Amino acid sequence: MENSGLWTGVAVAAEWIARVFWASLLWFVFSLAGAGVLGVGPATASLAALTRKWAQGQGGVHPWAIFWGTFRHDFWRTNRLAWVIMGGGGFLAWDTRLTASVKIHLLHAAVIPLYVVDVMAVAMALYVFPLYAHRQMDRLWQYFRLAALTCVVNPGRTLLILTMLYVVFFVLGGILPLAAVSALMYAMVRLSLAGFKRLERMIAAQSGMPSD
Repeated sequence: MENSGLWTGVAVAAEWIARVFWASLLWFVFSLAGAGVLGVGPATASLAALTRKWAQGQGGVHPWAIFWGTFRHDFWRTNRLAWVIMGGGGFLAWDTRLTASVKIHLLHAAVIPLYVVDVMAVAMALYVFPLYAHRQMDRLWQYFRLAALTCVVNPGRTLLILTMLYVVFFVLGGILPLAAVSALMYAMVRLSLAGFKRLERMIAAQSGMPSD
């Protein structure tokens, strides 16, 4: 019986390893399919949609079908989301770097507030694609508004997500295998879902309407 339970655990672990590697490979392939600039947004949205299914216990979904359907159907919409994130991130990084390089003491003192803004912007951006997979909204700006609200009402989860991101990219660095992309997205989606539900309950309570 003990051996049976052990092998069952090994089989489940092997299945999850294969699953996250396959999903990361699909993310890489679909990103290349859009020549990077046009592919990262739709590929990331597809990965968020797939890992959301996993987080909800739907492990039997076909990854290729989820990727192809999301990539094809939401190509330009998710690209616009990605462009806003990359454009805003690029501007904040440039502004912070420029301010830090200025030798004027008054401007140099503004670097710390800019770093705080940078961290808040990164935190908000991390919620955007999980939120896109969670709920369809008419206007793209609504994703950023709800992402910002999610950061505010879920500071603990937000800090945990930022910590995971820091560990993956700055502590472990280049030693991570290809699976890191989908594994990180899965962890982010798992944490985000609880945060979204809490935000929805708060909004429903304020409006006097039941949440979904």
